Amino acid sequence: MAVLKKLKASSLNEVIVATIIIVLIFSIGIAILNNITGNIITSNTTAISSELNELVYKYKNKRISVPNTYTFNNWEITASLVNENKVQVIVFEAIENDRNKIVTRKTIAHEEE
Repeated sequence: MAVLKKLKASSLNEVIVATIIIVLIFSIGIAILNNITGNIITSNTTAISSELNELVYKYKNKRISVPNTYTFNNWEITASLVNENKVQVIVFEAIENDRNKIVTRKTIAHEEE
């Protein structure tokens, strides 16, 4: 007759403790990933940066006038003439209405002909 070897097994308490540890690690990881992706989405200014670059391009090609105010999605964009160190500069400033986030582009003002 064959002799069966006795296998060592984990107790129910050990299995429950291990499961709780694994669940806690995964829940902390999911919370961290959710926070990171939320911050990336809310701090994304690619669209408004592109719009400001387009306005700077239009100003350089004399297609828009200054001073002026524009609206883009949820942003208020103002274009104004400012003197900085005896140089006239056009400042394009975009302010988001919800979070008061500010994105700015500057270019040197072209001379009037």
